[in-house]
Amino acid sequence: MFLIRIVLFPLRLLLAGWYRLRNIRRPGNVLFHQVPDQFTMLRPSGLLSMLIPRQEYHFYDYLALIELIRKSGYIRKLVLFVPPMQAGWNQIEQIGRGLQSLRESNGMEIIACCDGGNLKTLYIMSYADRRLGASEGSFYNNLPGADSYFFKNALARVGIAVETYSAGKFKAQGFEMLTRSNSSPAGRQNQKQLIQDLRGIIEDRLQNAVGLDEQHRKQVVQLIRKRLTFDMRDLVRSGYVHAQVSPERFRDFLFLGKESETASEVRHFLYRNDGTDAESGELAETKSTEPTPAEVKAQMRAFRRQQIQFKRELKAEARLTRNLINERQLAKRYQRSRYNPFRFRNDPMLALVNLEGPITMGRPGDDARPQVITAYPYRDILRALRDSSEEAVFLNINSPGGSADASELLFEAIYALSRIKPVYALVGGVCASGGYYLACAANRIYVPELSINGSIGVIRIRPNLKKMYDQWGIKKEVLFPQPERDLLSEAGPISVASQKRMRAELADAYRLFLKRVCRGRELDQRVVHKMAEGQVWSGRRFRTGQMADGHETFIQVIDEYRRNAGHPDSKQFRLNLYPESKTDVRTLLGERMPSPFSMMRVLGADLPRQVQDCLRVFADAGQKRLFYNPYLLHATIGSVTAHSEQSVSNNNHKRAQRSGIGRTRFLHARSNRQSLPSIILP
Repeated sequence: MFLIRIVLFPLRLLLAGWYRLRNIRRPGNVLFHQVPDQFTMLRPSGLLSMLIPRQEYHFYDYLALIELIRKSGYIRKLVLFVPPMQAGWNQIEQIGRGLQSLRESNGMEIIACCDGGNLKTLYIMSYADRRLGASEGSFYNNLPGADSYFFKNALARVGIAVETYSAGKFKAQGFEMLTRSNSSPAGRQNQKQLIQDLRGIIEDRLQNAVGLDEQHRKQVVQLIRKRLTFDMRDLVRSGYVHAQVSPERFRDFLFLGKESETASEVRHFLYRNDGTDAESGELAETKSTEPTPAEVKAQMRAFRRQQIQFKRELKAEARLTRNLINERQLAKRYQRSRYNPFRFRNDPMLALVNLEGPITMGRPGDDARPQVITAYPYRDILRALRDSSEEAVFLNINSPGGSADASELLFEAIYALSRIKPVYALVGGVCASGGYYLACAANRIYVPELSINGSIGVIRIRPNLKKMYDQWGIKKEVLFPQPERDLLSEAGPISVASQKRMRAELADAYRLFLKRVCRGRELDQRVVHKMAEGQVWSGRRFRTGQMADGHETFIQVIDEYRRNAGHPDSKQFRLNLYPESKTDVRTLLGERMPSPFSMMRVLGADLPRQVQDCLRVFADAGQKRLFYNPYLLHATIGSVTAHSEQSVSNNNHKRAQRSGIGRTRFLHARSNRQSLPSIILP
């Protein structure tokens, strides 16, 4: 590649000159942009992915777009259309912090428009200088809350009892849904504190919206605390929304400063002067008497004055329209300005490993799959990154935990990688139990304030089906019984000796967990123990307890690495995404067809998600688990995980070495044809 660029140097000079000529034209300084309602952490690749339209925006692509707007230098006004947001609160928080950087660094004016939505919509709009809303818009108050389900009595009716053994004072509270008829006082208190922290962060942001005075702040807080739903008129009275405008007239309102005489009405008046009424289209009533010459002259003068005024408004709209720019034009202009014919080497590369879902062991040779963290495939990816050309590794961790053995396997792989090159852990919506176990192996940990963290402890769940077997007349006979075999049996209680053995194993696993946290965070065990008894914490409280390094966004972490690595501020990076998400025929045809032999699909097809999760607990009941049950809280707290059902192929050592080679597109690419998806970071 280096030699090819030298040979083509004359053509590169001509191309650079052409780009400079293209950029001479003055760009627009007003950007109209619609915020995506949800995001994905996967970017499909492969031949068939070109036939599948991209419906979701990659989250880090979007953060890169906000950074590109900030670095453009010529955009003075950003107009946002904010839909009802379905993204996770942690993603909403990072988008808001990106908008805040636009206002602080560039002095950019931000105008936000919406026609309804929820609190996430209002959260993003709080960073705008002007907030406009539709006349009939309504909002849903989706503050974080708890809907706890308890299945003990239902399971007892069919003869099922659930036994839990845990290490960590509050660790078992995540599975009280299976063992109790209501919440324990300690569990209820921990949930209450978590929800109050999350609600407090959201309320603080809404009442500190740009332009709100003290009186309106109190009205906004009272509104979201006392009302489940409210409309645009309530927001106007509280001062949160500055004006009500029809959604079809947002643009004209911004250009002309008024809603009554929009550009469409002006054109209608100018080009339809045929004696018909402008509103109804019917023939206007004619006077019975002829007007005098003086009246005719007065009417003509008034008409000419109106015509001149309307034409001036149309010219003003046309002048402002020429100042508009869209995201594609912005990206192309940035790429042309960054083109350097004297640069013969590629941009430095960074790696992003997406770790989402429960942690399981998997099998050697398996492919990595979305929405589940299998230890063996991801360990192969982490090992390959040790010798790859990426300078640093970023881990996107969004996991409630899982198998203790699998967590330890991945911890060792991440820790070995962090001794070779910088590793940053970026927490998603949930980083609890085994998820935090993995994060502690990184050099630095960054948690959004609106995230769930902690649950440091170990738990083991065992079903006892003896009563159910007796009701159905089922008898289990064991040949060649072994010592402590009852630990793996579901047909009755376990012996006292087996209980001691289980508790000893859990205590050892808990001590190892604490040791990993102390080593990764470089803290004394007494400091860690205050936050490590199984409780769950908001990101803000978790960070103040020294369990994380900060709450910076991904772009801010990139800037921090740029400074620490000695790169200039203008240095551009290429972010390679792991694992690779491939779209093939087997994925399209096979993965989406339910197996008729899968009992989980048959039993759980029409059940609520909480019940399905309850059934999944028994799938690996014989394993020690570092797990937190996130279904005790509303889904509005956690991050939106990738909804793709595509298979994910593993990346071997050679793939990691040649990752990032080839041209990529920055934003809104229809398809990514290279073998490994990547993102260009400005």
